[in-house]
Amino acid sequence: MSDERLRGFERLSPAKQKLLLARLRRRDGEAAMESAPEIPPSPLRATGGPFPLSFAQQRLWFVDRLEPGNPAYNLADAVRLSGRLDAAALAGALSGIVRRHEALRTVFEVAREGPVQRVLPPAPLPLPLVDLAGLPPGRREAEASRLAREEALAPFDVPRGPHLRARLVRLSGDAGEDGEHVALLSTHHIVSDAWSMGVLIRELSALYADLAGLAGATLPELPIQYLDFADWQRRNLAGEPLEGLLAFWREALAGAPTVLDLPVDRPRPAQQTTRGASRNTRLAAPLAARLAELAEARGATPFMALLAGFAVLLARHAGVEDLLVGAPVAGRTRLETEDLIGLFVNTLVLRADLTVPATVPATVPAGSSPTRGSSPACASRSSPPSRTPTSLSSVWSRSCSPSATSHGRRSTRWPSRCRTPR
Repeated sequence: MSDERLRGFERLSPAKQKLLLARLRRRDGEAAMESAPEIPPSPLRATGGPFPLSFAQQRLWFVDRLEPGNPAYNLADAVRLSGRLDAAALAGALSGIVRRHEALRTVFEVAREGPVQRVLPPAPLPLPLVDLAGLPPGRREAEASRLAREEALAPFDVPRGPHLRARLVRLSGDAGEDGEHVALLSTHHIVSDAWSMGVLIRELSALYADLAGLAGATLPELPIQYLDFADWQRRNLAGEPLEGLLAFWREALAGAPTVLDLPVDRPRPAQQTTRGASRNTRLAAPLAARLAELAEARGATPFMALLAGFAVLLARHAGVEDLLVGAPVAGRTRLETEDLIGLFVNTLVLRADLTVPATVPATVPAGSSPTRGSSPACASRSSPPSRTPTSLSSVWSRSCSPSATSHGRRSTRWPSRCRTPR
């Protein structure tokens, strides 16, 4: 570090020095990711497969065998398209995405070694049109919303596929004229995640522009496919490396509670259902600023501060001092995976130790650890979620989620309105 930079560092407050060092460590970790050996194409390609499931896929496959067709694992998006739409180009773009991403044309079978996946040849993806332009304006939107819900809840046949569905809803205009359309897109979680939906929308826009004769961005060739990643993960997280990860989780979760008993107005059902609701809350600017100041003073991030507040809230209502919180992480620790459609997301289990007086400022971590064991947890975020609960001999009750007694998440809203280019 040069003398000038060193003097600048020394002028920072202790809290800002900690925050800068944490960011430098995170940057160094990203640089290490870039310099890590690339994931190679699977040697199974020489024999035509079949390919193993990734750890995350194996868990989803197991859950689907317990409850075939459960729509809780559907990922749905509705994209509103304004302007002149070339429906044939849109259908061609969707088929191009299926051709580009093998994960969207895989099928799942059971072999002697367990579940495996095979890739089907590319085939056109149907894009049925539902024309609502003849309905009164109020009924159009209501019917479009009903169709979106219907599409989102329609079951997938996980073993046989396909795992991507599309439907086009016309709200106004005729073919070749300016109008309003909604593209309904659904995938099953076993081949995608929220990041994947962003990849799908981005590539759909580029391929549509190209097929419609417009100036579209050229998509680079994908260095690997999801099946290469699944086979690489199985080969690299086996034997001693896998046992090392599981040993970390055994220690981190030793004696952890398995269920968080909140004072609710009805008993927990014997089998977990997906009936429920979500509530979105936007923090006022002054409160968000105070949250950022608190996090900065502790050398933490706003998410870590929110996580601490969430843990304190749950602990107060449940009357406990030890609980587990699940937080989703992208799981894309390699550059080759950033543009792939596939299931990479993982649930990071964070253990909150509130044996000290449970006030939010006291619970927000100093440095980079929001809860007990969470810094090592972040380093071990590749720990296979399908293996951890069973390998740790925890009891998986179908009345609640495994591993974590509660879950918090940061949601990403993808743009819901697009204007078709001319």
